[in-house]
Amino acid sequence: EPDEQRERSIIDLPSIMEHYQNRGLNDWVSLIELLRDSWLEISLKDSGRASRLAQVWFELPYPIFKRLALFAASQDDCISDEKWVDWLLADDSCWLWSMVTKREVCRLLVLQGSSLNKTNQKRLEKAILKGAPRTNDREDSSLERWVEEGIWLRLAKLEHSGISLGLQAKACLTKISKAYPHLQLKENESDEFSIWMSATGDPGFDDKKQIHIAPTKRKDLVLWLEKTEPENGFFYEDNWREVCRKYLLNSLCALNDLANKGNWPIERWRDALQVWSDKRAKRSWQYAATVVQSLPDKILHNLGHQVAWWLASISKLIDCQEPLFLNLCQRILTAQITEKKDARSIKDDTNYNYSVNSAINHPVGMVTQALLNYWFKQEPSDNGLLPNDLKDIFTQLCDVETEQFRHARVLLASNLVALFRVDRTWTEEYLLPLFDWNNPIEAKAVWEGFLWSPRLHQPLLLSFKSYFLDTVNHYDELGNQRQRYAAFLTHVALNPADICSIEELRNVFVLLPIEGLESSAQALFQILDAAGDQREEFWRNRVIPFWKNIWPKDQKNITPRVSDALAKLAIASGEEFPNALSLLRDWLNSISDIDYIVYLLCERELCKEFPEEALGFLDAVIAGERIPSKLEQCLEQIIKVKPDFEEDRQYIRLRDCSRG
Repeated sequence: EPDEQRERSIIDLPSIMEHYQNRGLNDWVSLIELLRDSWLEISLKDSGRASRLAQVWFELPYPIFKRLALFAASQDDCISDEKWVDWLLADDSCWLWSMVTKREVCRLLVLQGSSLNKTNQKRLEKAILKGAPRTNDREDSSLERWVEEGIWLRLAKLEHSGISLGLQAKACLTKISKAYPHLQLKENESDEFSIWMSATGDPGFDDKKQIHIAPTKRKDLVLWLEKTEPENGFFYEDNWREVCRKYLLNSLCALNDLANKGNWPIERWRDALQVWSDKRAKRSWQYAATVVQSLPDKILHNLGHQVAWWLASISKLIDCQEPLFLNLCQRILTAQITEKKDARSIKDDTNYNYSVNSAINHPVGMVTQALLNYWFKQEPSDNGLLPNDLKDIFTQLCDVETEQFRHARVLLASNLVALFRVDRTWTEEYLLPLFDWNNPIEAKAVWEGFLWSPRLHQPLLLSFKSYFLDTVNHYDELGNQRQRYAAFLTHVALNPADICSIEELRNVFVLLPIEGLESSAQALFQILDAAGDQREEFWRNRVIPFWKNIWPKDQKNITPRVSDALAKLAIASGEEFPNALSLLRDWLNSISDIDYIVYLLCERELCKEFPEEALGFLDAVIAGERIPSKLEQCLEQIIKVKPDFEEDRQYIRLRDCSRG
């Protein structure tokens, strides 16, 4: 399956835009370049179609398609600034900071930054000033420097577009520039690449690389490890990782021999554990478990990130009864408790990033995920209860007095339904109380986890209904999960059963801000569209009662995004389209994505089936400022079925619009 944030495309194709760094070393690159060039041709002839293609690309889980979409956004008159800023800020600003999309993001900022309106400029600058998520557990200054240099690069590229930075952004850029005077934009754009390859004849190449070859025999390796310290310089390279990969036992024994002498080369252990976390994980556990178990507490603390990562990899493969595995997990957790507190005092920082992404990249989160994997491998059943050894650890992780375990509570919350179904009593006693907003920092963390992938489970919702409904009063505190809360609330409202009363749901929806209602409307369309052959029945039995009894009818809630979603909702209703149009027509006068709406109407062939209603729909949604490319085709379909409409006022207006 695709990894949604990491892939190797930047190695084979460093730039979607043509660049001499693209060496064409793999045949598949030609397919991407052909796709890019075909898209460029389409954009010259049909900008609406090109825009739709780019939006489809961004929704695909493969990062190479995110890169293609961002490349498309960097071209003129393709993607609105609001849309591409939405892309960069999605998923905790993942793609703004990802090394995979770095090149395309930098090109986008340079080429389209000057087109930003004030609102979207502020949104983007705010995200950049926040910096990349601190997912690394290092405490040295190198992490903070990496974050600051990332902020500098994106602000500098944005300014290079010609736009005047906001006061806060400009001050930040100046401050970082003074702190790191070596930072300068590169004329060859090498600062935009995650990987920059130089060879003889390339600009800026200086052949200084020194490669140190490690031996493969155990005794020789011990001597080499004692004498050779890895350097951080760009031109230093050795093949220690390759030795660990090919000669697992020899590399492990060499490290163990050094350990017996009291020598623990931290960087070498880090590399080894990272290599052994791949497909060699199970074999490395067989031989390395007792060696890693013997690590002194101080060394284990220094290697916490790598050992936790290794345990997470192993947890899916080992047998269900492994006391040594649980012991190592407990030691990592204990090391985190005794760790010196971060100078930021995260207990008091309500803005600290407790997303699932940050949790699974933190040692505590990795260990928690390892424990969850270990538990799921035992195939737990409904009401089967948690095993005592895991129950003790999970109870420890739920102790709010231990702030270092908050990342663990995020991941436990992301598995809330499974835990509730297996051990309801434990979950109600230890995990559900954390969702109470009386403790806002803890509540924010666990809601972040649960809303990562929320699931409807009626008994669970009944158990923490009051916390769930109260969360609307803390909508802004949900951060990047705000929209998922609104979408999940919509699911609940469409399936109320015995969970919530109509009055309770109506009161909650009234409290949703405009952004929440926009997310709810979009979710409503997606749910109906996913109903397939049952969509007409779903419309009658679920959507109509929801709209009439729960949705707030205040006119101030009619925004372009709400209108877009409701227009798509009407189209998705299928055979109920006439009734849907009658119900929703007053909400369709503020469409922004008109090209896609009309394309969808044409694709579903509603103009042929319901020509009168389709004409009324087009008249309602098309104001005349922007003419969708499929309008003429829609009108042709309508006239073919209803020739007498040629004299209709609505038809004449739309025909004149289509002719420009």
